[in-house]
Amino acid sequence: MTSAAVPGSTRRPIALWVALGAAVVWNLISWQFPFFWDNILNSRIAHWYLETGFSQLVVPENLDAGHPPFFSMYIAGLWSLFGKSLAVAHAGMLPFLLGAVWAWWKLCGYLLPSQWRPWGMLILALEPTWLAQSSMVTPDLALVACLLMGWVGIREKKSWLVALMAVLMCAVTFRGILMVPILYLTEWVWEWKRPTLKELVGKAVKYLPAAGLSALWLWYHWQEQGWLLSPPPETYGGHREMLGIKGVLRNIGLVGWRMLDFGRVFLWIFLGVASFVGWQRLRRHFFFSSSLRLFLLPAIWLTVLFIPFSNPIGHRYFMVTYLLLGLLTLNAIDVLESSWRRWLVPAVLGMGLVCGNLWIYPARIAQGWDASLAHWHYFSLKDDFLTYAEENLPPNTAASFPFLVSEEFVSLQTRGFTCVDKDGVGGDEIEWMVESNVSNGFSDGELEAMRSGNGWRLEWEKEQMGVYIRIYQQTGLSE
Repeated sequence: MTSAAVPGSTRRPIALWVALGAAVVWNLISWQFPFFWDNILNSRIAHWYLETGFSQLVVPENLDAGHPPFFSMYIAGLWSLFGKSLAVAHAGMLPFLLGAVWAWWKLCGYLLPSQWRPWGMLILALEPTWLAQSSMVTPDLALVACLLMGWVGIREKKSWLVALMAVLMCAVTFRGILMVPILYLTEWVWEWKRPTLKELVGKAVKYLPAAGLSALWLWYHWQEQGWLLSPPPETYGGHREMLGIKGVLRNIGLVGWRMLDFGRVFLWIFLGVASFVGWQRLRRHFFFSSSLRLFLLPAIWLTVLFIPFSNPIGHRYFMVTYLLLGLLTLNAIDVLESSWRRWLVPAVLGMGLVCGNLWIYPARIAQGWDASLAHWHYFSLKDDFLTYAEENLPPNTAASFPFLVSEEFVSLQTRGFTCVDKDGVGGDEIEWMVESNVSNGFSDGELEAMRSGNGWRLEWEKEQMGVYIRIYQQTGLSE
């Protein structure tokens, strides 16, 4: 990078302190929220470590998706020191959240003209998937924070920081192991120069600790469990199968959908128009070209990694690219130069992102519920449902995820009602069914049968801002 990227970094960091304070408040607000979606597995693993006294590193096969265990061990360690509570778990995410805010401030100084740096900080307050994930106890927040801080280490030539962040990425999740090469490739893509063999080897040295940790974990896991990357089919193996051409094309479409979802489509429309009317100016704009290269690297790398496999491609996998998309947009606005565009266009696009938290698809379309704040309404509805269910429903009431996990692992409460998996019970044997648009496990036929009243009767319903939970009774069995 040339010195053209430095000016913004010399300004007083008022926006940084405001953002750090807002992050603390955001974390405090999140203390009340239960574990949600895939993060429930991390809670179950953390509970297992507590119950076994950290006596074994590899978790039982029914909990093992192949990820390094250290994030769940971190949560379990906090619980063992400060007591098991949601507040303690969420407070454990604050160091990562503050680290991400600090690193983002630095990156905004490298990738935006100085006058746009405070606007760049607002991206953290507007991006729906980032907001949703940063309100959860999730390894994805830690992963993004480490990647951002690793980029700062690269830019500031702090090899120790890059090495540390690479190690933490590998310790957090298996996806972190796959994302470490992004840091190494950034050293060449960001500077946009052809490296010599000596430079290639020299810059790789600081990644050796991360590579060694990953190799050691994979070897140890293989020795203990007998498999390396693909779990048994009865657990999580169905998510690691290789796909054919049709499946790959479908996954490419899903990646495109993730990029457009929850209000990001407005940013893409603006970038498309800006590129059409002023591409020559955009590509000569130092900050736009730099942020474009940094955006494309993880976007391409992650797409190539994920599309060959059957693993559902979550919105959170591309979270760092959504943040960089915001920087691209701000740089495109800067190129337009008209003074009114400097506040009106960002305001309109920002409102588009805010409204993304209100996007709720029809129940027949699987939605990324952990990728926007829309899922917050589910928590209060779930409490109402449990109160009703404990008094009125039999223990064999059927449902789909996320109603199948004990509240011991979700809200850390001892509540005596948990649904059974509808797919493990014959349809003719189910008398009571819990259906919610937060559950993506219902087929179109099942939804149509319940809603048409054909053999089913709606007994209870609660809805809040488009999120709902319904209880149906199959009438043919009770007559």
